[in-house]
Amino acid sequence: MKPAHNLIALPNGMSIADLLPAFRGVKYEVRIGTPNRECAGCGKPFTSARKRHEMRLYEVTDFPLVFSLYVCRHCRDLCRRGGDAREGILAAVQSTFAGWGNER
Repeated sequence: MKPAHNLIALPNGMSIADLLPAFRGVKYEVRIGTPNRECAGCGKPFTSARKRHEMRLYEVTDFPLVFSLYVCRHCRDLCRRGGDAREGILAAVQSTFAGWGNER
C-alpha cells in the first residue's frame, strides 16, 4: 500500500548530514516564524496538559532548510509506535505543513 505522505524517517545511526549533503558542516540555525499553536497531527490546541513536542522536516534543496513544527505527546507516541498509526500522523503532519501560508 502506498503511503499517504512522502516523509521518510532517518535510518538508525544516520544523521541528516549523511542523507543530505547540503547539511554537512552546518553548525548554526536561524529560526523564522512562530511555533504552531495546535498539534500538526490532530489539530488540538496546546495547553498546560497537552505539551508540544518538536518534529523537524528537512527540505531537499541546494541549501539547508529545516521546518520545525510541533505535535502533542499522543501524536508523537503514535509516530514512535509505527505501523498505520504512524502513517496517519505523518499524512496529517504533511497536510498541515502544506497548508501553512494558505490560511485566511
